[in-house]
Amino acid sequence: MNGNRIGYFKFKFKKEYSKYPVVVILRSRPRDFQTIMTERQKIYEKIEEVLETRGGEEAERRLIALLERGSRVRREMVLFIRDYSSQVNNEEEKEYIKTILDFLRLVDSEREMELIERIIDLSLKSKGVLRERREWLLQQLEESRKLGSLSIAI
Repeated sequence: MNGNRIGYFKFKFKKEYSKYPVVVILRSRPRDFQTIMTERQKIYEKIEEVLETRGGEEAERRLIALLERGSRVRREMVLFIRDYSSQVNNEEEKEYIKTILDFLRLVDSEREMELIERIIDLSLKSKGVLRERREWLLQQLEESRKLGSLSIAI
């Protein structure tokens, strides 16, 4: 028998099957709040860098790509909050969720909205990608507002 290691799992194949490729999809553990927020912070910093360069069409494409990545992370944040709050068992965990929601309301969503508004302003002057994606940018601004007003019944 042939033994191959993929991640933490060991698979054994019969000789006649070993010539076929095997694809294993492992579902990753949900990330924690700190990891998600660290990624959001990195995205914000990269957006600010691109906004400062005032590049051309390439910078616009980069901004859209960063906002798309930020949108995925925002959805992940909402899922984290909903999943975590559904499993809250004690007062300490309730306070943790309330602290996260307050932080999102007062700091994170404000920063995200400010960056998106700057990009929307830039899209008014743009003749390229930002102008084409203006409706999507407005939608991202609305989703950021929703995150800032997110409330979970605990």
